[in-house]
Amino acid sequence: MTIDNKHVAAKDVLTDAFAACRSAFISIFVFSFVVNSMILAMPIYMFTVFTKVLASYSMATLGILFTMTFVAFGVQAGVDIARSYTLIEVGNYLDRRLSARLLDISIARSMQRGFARSAQGLLQFETVKTFLTSQSIFNVLDIPWIPLFVGILFLLNFWVGMVALVGAVFLFTLAVINDRWSQEPLAKAAKAMAPATKLVAVAVRNAEVVESMGMTPTIVRRWHTNSEAGRTHLTEASRRSAIISAITKWGRMVVQIGIMTAAVIQMIQPGSTMSPGVIMGSVILVGRALMPLESLIGS
Repeated sequence: MTIDNKHVAAKDVLTDAFAACRSAFISIFVFSFVVNSMILAMPIYMFTVFTKVLASYSMATLGILFTMTFVAFGVQAGVDIARSYTLIEVGNYLDRRLSARLLDISIARSMQRGFARSAQGLLQFETVKTFLTSQSIFNVLDIPWIPLFVGILFLLNFWVGMVALVGAVFLFTLAVINDRWSQEPLAKAAKAMAPATKLVAVAVRNAEVVESMGMTPTIVRRWHTNSEAGRTHLTEASRRSAIISAITKWGRMVVQIGIMTAAVIQMIQPGSTMSPGVIMGSVILVGRALMPLESLIGS
């Protein structure tokens, strides 16, 4: 089989492998919906405690409310575990279906003139597989549910919802800025470190020749020069990410304070129906709603 035929066959295998995982991805979507829906248990608990329990001094109501919330958190934990296990199995399935074929393609391409000798395709697939089992995938899965939480806050109070919406847009903008601002120095760092990594691999593979010819000091100097350039770019990327991360934490706290302030202003108005339970529930809900964006920026 020629290299072109192998490349086409690899695309077909990739398409078939992901098509076979369609039901698993649907299950992951449903699991994410359940996990995020169970988050509402805490705001509902706080709201009911302030509006029902403290008003009636009913221990029975408190006990029932606590039990229901406890069960909801248990369901959330169980479904979250099922979601994690499903992602792990998807990664393992794709590994079994694709790794050998991608390695075959990499070897075949390396034997052809005009193609670089590398296993870049296999390394990129390993990156995807690692992402499927990392914490970052959960942030990506939880971000689409932010509009649900913001919508609920709008139902509770228009101004509370507006503050939450502005906060969500602000953090999302920071996430985009962080990605684009850090991309350039990270790319430069990878480009600078590539020769250093290749140099080390060649030197270790030919250690006896390098040592006998007295080339070790020269190789060390070249490695240090390349790695120092890469380290400079990595430092720049880390500093930029640190700035965005600090602004993100500040923004989340400002949003929570803003929601509480907006709710209190509504509460002290004559004839207001705002209650302390709504205030506490809104603060907890917006904190959880914005958490995936903050985690994504931090990672």
